[in-house]
Amino acid sequence: FRIGKVDGEGPESLFRVGDIRRDGNGNVFFVNGGSAEIRVFSPKGEFLHDFGGSGSGPGEFGRLSRLWVSRGNAPVTTWDNSLQRLTTFDLEGNWLSTVTVDSEQRVGLWGRFADGGFLGIPINSFDGFPVGLTRREMRFTLQDTDGTTVRDLATVLGGESVFIYDSDTPSVDGLIAIERA
Repeated sequence: FRIGKVDGEGPESLFRVGDIRRDGNGNVFFVNGGSAEIRVFSPKGEFLHDFGGSGSGPGEFGRLSRLWVSRGNAPVTTWDNSLQRLTTFDLEGNWLSTVTVDSEQRVGLWGRFADGGFLGIPINSFDGFPVGLTRREMRFTLQDTDGTTVRDLATVLGGESVFIYDSDTPSVDGLIAIERA
């Protein structure tokens, strides 16, 4: 089947799709980042309903980035990277709960393990302004079902970036380009 359209409005008009999952009935759940909504379509591609929306209240998102749909009648779990929280809905989109991750360091949740835990990647920030060729380490962590860090899993070298500024004094305003090597 085919979902989405190039022009116009409506639920088939998707923007910044962040994740796609199927439930046990074959329904397809889209993270539509442009509207901070989850849009649900039947196995035939017919629009069923949407839920969520932009905001910081229950069932709303600052930056909806991930979605996990369990098989059967289990709930839908979402990750809001901006608000650092897990939100749970039933399959019809009714809000069930929200858990804010209380951590000293921001984290991005990228995958879910069979036991309900998550694969986390702590979001690193540079100390000051990086100049020239820079390469950061990426840490992978095991996050509990409430998003708290359980333990480190691995550390690997990340990609290289080149930071170029318009003056000899690096600043956010003077940043010209960040290029990935």
